Amino acid sequence: MVRLTVLTDKEVEAIHQATLRILSEVGIVLTQSEARAILTGAGATVHDDRVLLPPDLVEQEVARCPKQVAIHGRREETILLGDGDLHWHNLGGAPNVYDPRAGRHRRATLQDVRDSARLLDALESVTTITPFFTPHDVPGPLMSLAMYRHSLPCATKPVQGPGVQTAAEVCYAVRMAAVIGPPAKVLSLGISPVSPLTFPDDVAEATIETARQAVPLGPLPCPTAGATAPMSLAGSLAQQNAEVLASAVLAQLVQPGLPIIYCGRLAMMEPRSGLSVWGGVELGLASAATVQIGHRYGLPVNVYGLSTNAHELEIERLRAGAQRRHPRPGWGRRTLWRWRDGGRCDRFLRPDGLRRRDRCQCPLPATRFFGRRGRTGRRDRCGGDGRLAQLFGAAAHGALSAGR
Repeated sequence: MVRLTVLTDKEVEAIHQATLRILSEVGIVLTQSEARAILTGAGATVHDDRVLLPPDLVEQEVARCPKQVAIHGRREETILLGDGDLHWHNLGGAPNVYDPRAGRHRRATLQDVRDSARLLDALESVTTITPFFTPHDVPGPLMSLAMYRHSLPCATKPVQGPGVQTAAEVCYAVRMAAVIGPPAKVLSLGISPVSPLTFPDDVAEATIETARQAVPLGPLPCPTAGATAPMSLAGSLAQQNAEVLASAVLAQLVQPGLPIIYCGRLAMMEPRSGLSVWGGVELGLASAATVQIGHRYGLPVNVYGLSTNAHELEIERLRAGAQRRHPRPGWGRRTLWRWRDGGRCDRFLRPDGLRRRDRCQCPLPATRFFGRRGRTGRRDRCGGDGRLAQLFGAAAHGALSAGR
């Protein structure tokens, strides 16, 4: 299998070390009493509303995670994540449906959830199914559970559980999964901390309940570079890694040996609109780097890859796909190509090959979002101000600049 390598081994290790510093010096925002007691009982310390995780605790608990995760559907076959093969699933939770015949968007419904599950179940290339749409014909608090409830009877492949936010949702999902088999075998759940490094009470409670139910857990941080994470690729990867590992530590302390799927949804912000952009080359770079970091811990990894902001199979879709499917030689190592308005490209070289005409001296993928010539300063290059930015700038941003 051909692998896209964005980071060198030394850069992966540098991000790991930066992650340990983040968790031990910055910590995570966590106020839920039971979660605090679990972590402090294992050696963590509390500073105001933050819990600081010592490096040895993080490495010890992450080492307990199984290297493979088996998931099952209503078929007899077993899907083994982490076996070295490439598995495919669809995106999940899309709120809208685009009707190409009418040329308009509409809100997704339960029928769309059922229809998409049947379609995905019939596609040979799809390994597992994620509930595709967020239905708007059910009350808001029931959306996530309704996605799972109405996908499950329409598929024989493994249906990955919804993104849950509360312990009550975990319990309801477990009861639904029990209809087709043991929940620990047929269910996996995604739980998202709030970037940056924040674990609200309901998220902590959901993580604890998932571990108690022995259901495979996919920590699912969704940082946005330039908004809820540093602008640099290295800094945002280090933050995302810290959020995943903190979730894994809490889960392992509750249920040692709990299967963990390393998930990452790092995206980039378009400053002009504030939207999270999924159709650019940066997403491919971020996802490939996330896979390398997850594999550093021997964990199966779940990321998004060939994404686009296009609604139809037209030129935007082709361009977005080509940027990630056919990178130029050395992509992610020495040069980065940015599409500007009008289709012209600007080239950004690594620090050892910068030219005066280059618009930005930062070699990381976030350069596409930086300002006009001469308007990019030190603050932009290291991801902003504050403790996180200082740490990322010193430990993580420099890691990518050191590679050759």
